[in-house]
Amino acid sequence: MDSADLLWRNFITGFPLPAFWKDAKRRFCGVNQRFLDFYDFDSVQELAERTDEDMNWHVHPEPFARDELDVLEKGITLRDVPG
Repeated sequence: MDSADLLWRNFITGFPLPAFWKDAKRRFCGVNQRFLDFYDFDSVQELAERTDEDMNWHVHPEPFARDELDVLEKGITLRDVPG
């Protein structure tokens, strides 16, 4: 494990809020333990390679998908987004 991987692992495990990360196709790649606990998942495998739409988390998923694509494709930073 290189130093960047170690830094990331230390950051994400110590982060005080539920956190996740996704790939360029908006699929979950990983989550921290706080995310698993908050959403009552046993492991990241329950989410791996699935999108929010696959999880049926939003009644109207379009705004959330659009926000994710803006971040991924345009590098836009979003803050204080409801939901």
